[in-house]
Amino acid sequence: MSADDSPRGPAGAPAPRRTIASRGRKTWASRWNGGQPDGAAAGPGVGSEAFSYIAAGLVAYGGIGWLVAHFTHIEIFLPIGMLVGVAISLWWVVYKYGRKSD
Repeated sequence: MSADDSPRGPAGAPAPRRTIASRGRKTWASRWNGGQPDGAAAGPGVGSEAFSYIAAGLVAYGGIGWLVAHFTHIEIFLPIGMLVGVAISLWWVVYKYGRKSD
């Protein structure tokens, strides 16, 4: 290891050692972000957002299925609408939160 490769602090002084006590100076935000990969979507509220997308898809497309079932008297449209709503909502959640950001 050459002199240029050694870790040095300001003005050529040795870099400070990382000790257990130095970990206590981190904020909660830096602890949270330190464990997350770059571009990760995880954060406060992501789980409730994902759940609300799925619930909204279930209600919206279930409602459309109920309307179609009501006017056509074919009762199978309600569960089909609910399943389509959940499928679209799951696709949206995976698309929004499951992919890597560039």
